[in-house]
Amino acid sequence: MAANSNDDPQSEFFLAAQEFARALGVDVEVLLAQYLQEATDTAAADPDCLKSTEIQLFLQDGVLAADRIAHIENCMACTAMAETIVPEGSNLADYLSSAKLQAEERLQRNKSTWLQSRLSIDGRIVLQGVTRRVSNVAVVDDLNLSVESGEICALLGPKGSGTSIVLRMIAGLEPVDAGSVILDGTDVTHIPAGRRRVASVLDSASLQSHLSVGENIASAFEFKRTYGARALADEIVVLLDLEGVMGQTPASLSDAQRARVVLARALVSDPRLLLFDSMPLKGDISSLWLEIAELHRELGPTMVISTHDQAEAMRLADRICVLLNGRVLQTGRPEDLYKRPDNRAVAGLIGYPQMNFLPVTTLGNTGNTFSLSIAGVEDITVSSRFPIDAATPAPHAVGIRPEHVLLTDLNSSGVELAGTVVAIARAGDTATVTVATDAGQVIAGGTAAEMGKIGERIGLILLREQLHVFAEDGRAI
Repeated sequence: MAANSNDDPQSEFFLAAQEFARALGVDVEVLLAQYLQEATDTAAADPDCLKSTEIQLFLQDGVLAADRIAHIENCMACTAMAETIVPEGSNLADYLSSAKLQAEERLQRNKSTWLQSRLSIDGRIVLQGVTRRVSNVAVVDDLNLSVESGEICALLGPKGSGTSIVLRMIAGLEPVDAGSVILDGTDVTHIPAGRRRVASVLDSASLQSHLSVGENIASAFEFKRTYGARALADEIVVLLDLEGVMGQTPASLSDAQRARVVLARALVSDPRLLLFDSMPLKGDISSLWLEIAELHRELGPTMVISTHDQAEAMRLADRICVLLNGRVLQTGRPEDLYKRPDNRAVAGLIGYPQMNFLPVTTLGNTGNTFSLSIAGVEDITVSSRFPIDAATPAPHAVGIRPEHVLLTDLNSSGVELAGTVVAIARAGDTATVTVATDAGQVIAGGTAAEMGKIGERIGLILLREQLHVFAEDGRAI
């Protein structure tokens, strides 16, 4: 058993000893061998001495010393071999104190590196034609999606769009009626949830109310019986700032703290993939998203998030998969979905305030440019995203984001729409204004000073290069 504690590079004791040995400029194997011999001899001569306690800790698998640096310092200080390591003329206490500080600094710098080596949450998930039917209705229909190693992918859609069901099918908590779920090249479609190494952060109700935070977390790793599981759990508790609440019950915690406990339980199970469903999580969980962002910065795990909050998805995700009625509307980077939506539904779902949509009449086209009329204002030219041919449908509406609508005086040149200010929403120096025009209500953004007053007539200029053209069926053209 001693050999395991000495040689396992994931052992907390070994890591601390390695850092301390480096600070002293000696080989860690020599340090441990000398310590073990000295401690064994001393413990045999006097079973009640400090060494007897230390040697028992040293021999136990998976033990994380309460203060690992102090533990090593004590071991060094009470062995004769420490005297032989300290340079001649140096004070032993001062030398050990200096070495301890260096070791602590290294351990802090290497903390995330150690967790990265211990946790391998870098699975790659592929969904191929995945379908789920309920009462013969496809609530998820022929969904194809791949999430690369180390990527955060957000499944975004309104309530009932199927995002939570997709998450449950990946976790193995929901049956798959057609298609395949592939994790790291292995088809896990019919493999039970407990054997997939996929951890779900779905609902704080999964915590056991009669157990303390520490007991809830412990219950997630005790069944593993793997070496270093306790050490891993302790590091995760520190990472998620749960040290001060380990003795409390879930009911006494804030919403964000309970969510972090659920996250800790997920991490200590040593998963290949993390799944988050924000919809069942109640209360203020904004700090949880900060934790997730920090976790991704530290460890780079593969994550799939289900949410109906586009701001949440835009803030966290590397890629967003937009779903509606169980079907994928568009998948891409947040900035691509914002700047180049494939259809009107995505354009309206991404961005806040929402994109303005204005009905148009087509006057004609030249090359890849449409000539349109908006509320009687003619010859508004807009470029098409795709080459225009006989199969290109006629434009039905244009979309423009509030920040691309300029406010101006009615008599200014270039005014394309005029209207009356009906609402103003101020946020410090910035504001949004809602203007009633002949084309419908238009929201514009700008500085608070530009907004005018409610009831005032105002002119609007649409930035042509920022106009999006949509066909009657909603496709971007």
